[in-house]
Amino acid sequence: MHIVAHKLAEVPFIAAVAAGSAMRGDPELVILHDTAGRLQKGNSVSWFTNPDCNVSAHIVVERDGSITQLVKFNTVAFHAGRSEWNGRENCNAFSIGIEIVNPGMMVKRGNEAQLIYKATDDDGRIVDKVVERFPLGDCIEVSTPEHGHGWCLPYTPEQIAAVQDLCAALTATYQTIGEIVTHWLVSPGRKV
Repeated sequence: MHIVAHKLAEVPFIAAVAAGSAMRGDPELVILHDTAGRLQKGNSVSWFTNPDCNVSAHIVVERDGSITQLVKFNTVAFHAGRSEWNGRENCNAFSIGIEIVNPGMMVKRGNEAQLIYKATDDDGRIVDKVVERFPLGDCIEVSTPEHGHGWCLPYTPEQIAAVQDLCAALTATYQTIGEIVTHWLVSPGRKV
């Protein structure tokens, strides 16, 4: 992978609706996220380019390993929210956000792992809305002090290879990047 003028040369660039101003200096941190949503290819890119969306990421990595860039690497993307790393707040100001398409932590219901959001029904009641569901056999059961207990769908080998190649290109281009972390590390207690 090659980065030219703060864009990956080999991948599509589709501008996110919500992007900030130029970073002060080069990026210093990479933050890995899961999309915590549907797996349908293009779904996350469509959301980030929707006029109703007020968040963004620099990159989306699909299940097949394909990559779309949404924000130039020298521009602030709104991916980390309330965050802190090594005593510095507002990680968006100095980090690159990579969204990896994955439902994230799910709950077991019967023979399935389900991604559930809270939603308001037609009567104004808060109800569970099943967003995605997978056979338990496709998932792994996890339990950690930071995240509790749940079920996760593993990242694909194609996603892992794409993220590794991307991070290698980023750290080779931006020698200011000192660490690669996950969202829950910069937003403990708020993100899984």
